[in-house]
Amino acid sequence: ALITAPACFAAVHVETGFSGTDKGFKLGAVPPPSRNDAATSATFSLVDGQRDGNGGALTVLNDGRVPYEQDEPARNFFFQNGSNGGRIEVDLGKAVSIKSIHTFSWHPRARGPQVYKVYAAKGGGTGFTDAPKRNTDPASCGWKPIAAVDTRKNGQGGQHAVSISDPGTNLGEFRYLLFDIKSPDTKDPQANTFLSEIDVVDANGPAPEGVAGKIVKSHTA
Repeated sequence: ALITAPACFAAVHVETGFSGTDKGFKLGAVPPPSRNDAATSATFSLVDGQRDGNGGALTVLNDGRVPYEQDEPARNFFFQNGSNGGRIEVDLGKAVSIKSIHTFSWHPRARGPQVYKVYAAKGGGTGFTDAPKRNTDPASCGWKPIAAVDTRKNGQGGQHAVSISDPGTNLGEFRYLLFDIKSPDTKDPQANTFLSEIDVVDANGPAPEGVAGKIVKSHTA
């Protein structure tokens, strides 16, 4: 399934791809994961919430690899069982002109869908707060709302992919991204999303190359 819809936060498009079977994250119009995007060398930090000890560290989100199997905890990052997600900050090291943001997840059941809001900031300036906790609205401290994502309408078990972009221009020039991630099903204590990869495409960077593992074919964003 492929659904295109405007994000509620900004004039951007959120495209979602889904497959109930293993298609190597080649999901419609959403580009497959990359191993040389701007997030590859970025620093990922846990701002709020706790990592589940059965899953991988934050580094699995930008290591240029994807899971081989649909239920592979060590190859995914997910928040602690019983919690309602948390916040992850991505520091690109410098401000870049962001063309698009792509996120990927894979699980046979409730951990598959993605539900999150993403914000962006250049950093610095009066009123800017780095790494705001969940009790702080990022928009109140120097962060720009970019998009709201919810792939639950596509189904549960399977591969989920999201592409966030503005067809008319780039998303903007930013150094930081903040992902406020929620559980797809708060009634299920084991429903926090198995996040496999987060890509950030620099409009002035190289054409993205396919990740190691199941994805080996180069692609352009």
